[in-house]
Amino acid sequence: MFKEMNKMGLVPDKISYTVIIAGLCRIGAMKKAMEMFIEMLSRGLTHDVVTYTCLIDGYCKSNQMDVARVVCDEMKDKGISPNLMTYTALMGGYCTHGSPKKALQVYEEMQEKGIKPDDITGLVLGSVLVGNMHVPNFW
Repeated sequence: MFKEMNKMGLVPDKISYTVIIAGLCRIGAMKKAMEMFIEMLSRGLTHDVVTYTCLIDGYCKSNQMDVARVVCDEMKDKGISPNLMTYTALMGGYCTHGSPKKALQVYEEMQEKGIKPDDITGLVLGSVLVGNMHVPNFW
């Protein structure tokens, strides 16, 4: 796609790269997504919370939670604060892949930062709580 853009005299920008990274993450092409992420920097483009969150969400959905956490920590080290979407992606990843305690730790961190959950975050947290409850069968 970028070759086509270059032929037309168009220069890919941060938004173009972020859209491509998000698409690659959606189909689980994490190696290619990381290559695009690195290529952005080589072209003098900076990452923002949206770009990082796309990558983090992709790693979460690919059951690569350790990598997702490393990417999140790198983002913080660069002075970019996680947002609601970042935290929700991490919580969802931890819930999906069997680490509800870590999901709750992420939630606590989010609260400490003063970020309020939305409906989606509530659904993710609900799955943690329900998943950890032993609900008796009354029927």
